Amino acid sequence: MTLKTKVLEGTFWVSTVSVINQMLTFVSSIALARLLVPDDFGAVAIAMLVINGLKILYDLGLAQALIYHKDEQNNMAPTVFFLIVLTASALYLVVVFATPAIAHFYRMGILGQILPIMALAMPISALGRVPGIMLEKKLGFRKLALPETASFLCYATVSVALAYLGYGVWSIVWGRVLQSTVSTILLFRGSKWRPKMVFVIPEAARALKYGKDLLATSIMVFFFNYYDNAVIGKAVGQYDLGLYSAAYNLASLPATFLMVQLNRVLFPSLTQLRHTNEPAMRNLYLEATRFAALLALPSALGLYVLAPNIVIGLYTEKWAGAIDLLKILSIFGLMRCLGSLPGSLFQATGKQSIMPKVMAAQSIPVLIVLYPIALRTGAAGVAWTMTIAIFMSVMFSTYKAMAIIEVSVQDLVRRLIAPVGASLAMSGVLAGLAPRMAHNMGNLMLLLVVGVIVYGTCLLLLTRGKIVGEIKSMLLPLLQSFRRA
Repeated sequence: MTLKTKVLEGTFWVSTVSVINQMLTFVSSIALARLLVPDDFGAVAIAMLVINGLKILYDLGLAQALIYHKDEQNNMAPTVFFLIVLTASALYLVVVFATPAIAHFYRMGILGQILPIMALAMPISALGRVPGIMLEKKLGFRKLALPETASFLCYATVSVALAYLGYGVWSIVWGRVLQSTVSTILLFRGSKWRPKMVFVIPEAARALKYGKDLLATSIMVFFFNYYDNAVIGKAVGQYDLGLYSAAYNLASLPATFLMVQLNRVLFPSLTQLRHTNEPAMRNLYLEATRFAALLALPSALGLYVLAPNIVIGLYTEKWAGAIDLLKILSIFGLMRCLGSLPGSLFQATGKQSIMPKVMAAQSIPVLIVLYPIALRTGAAGVAWTMTIAIFMSVMFSTYKAMAIIEVSVQDLVRRLIAPVGASLAMSGVLAGLAPRMAHNMGNLMLLLVVGVIVYGTCLLLLTRGKIVGEIKSMLLPLLQSFRRA
């Protein structure tokens, strides 16, 4: 099987799983928003802030090191496995002892009850981290489909059922713990890799050396992605944090659906090309950028234009305070999508030391100004600050990536003309129709259909029909992959 076929097959499985998981997440979030209240989402947002921050510390950048390095003696994988599991277990104990102080700091009594239970997901997920990474390294994304989809299905089913039965915020807590458990069990079943009682210090040092820059970057990425929650929870309050969290999750759907999954395929694929075929690596990166724009641009502009219809039509009037936040954060979501691609290129070319510098330039100003802005302007000011900061970061990281692979601005612009033009035309049509229609789910579905039709038609016109041939050339290997499955 050629690398191109492997990449397309990997993209197919990653995209298929991502579509299913995002549909499950989206549907369950709507159901939970109707059954719960913003205060519940605010408490969960703080709990996830703590858990996701500690997840970065136990990963230590070691997962990416396993993909990057060859492991001829098969000693690095078990060494990394024990490092991750032991670190995650130690950090869980830290959470248990620190919970009372965290709950007191945020003045959220319920946080003291839910945080130790939700944090169980850390050591449970750590057990399945290396088996999953070993599958990714071999581009075995088909075998990752069942663990990821089944675990999301369990979370969606259990959390919504418990919320319906009146368990409140605990419905999300137990759903998350079950999701991690199911995922870890199925990752071990799908992977041939098994841990062995080996811990080689030189291999640990080699993995940590590669991972140190990624760890620094991950810490700053986490800070940038969650510091807003920490500030709003403290400076503004639990209710406003719930509104902000709902808007942020909606605005991040394109990034979560598209970029996290695309980068899982892009990084190992670029890594395989870095020493053998630089023109192919350059073309793959440009095509990935174009593919991201084709989906991210219309999604972001659609969220901006249809924000009132989406929030009230899906979440009901009690979430109306999230409308303006969603408009601002839709721009943030677009930047987050496009800004994640350079990171895969930096890692694949051994230039990962650029990443912490980019994140530092983005995060330090936010650290200084965000809390005072939150006190003065509330959650909306926080949203604008985060959006401006990520825009500046994306411009710089894209410039550095283009310099590495020697791509001109003209090359990049040519790839983006069609998606930009089609997205602007779509948003213009929707902006004319949306204010004339009542905010309910039926009208929202109609507007989405109109948007898809307008966008697709404009793409055909702007590419003179070439987009159809490009889609066919991509789908043939993917269909062959589906038949093999």
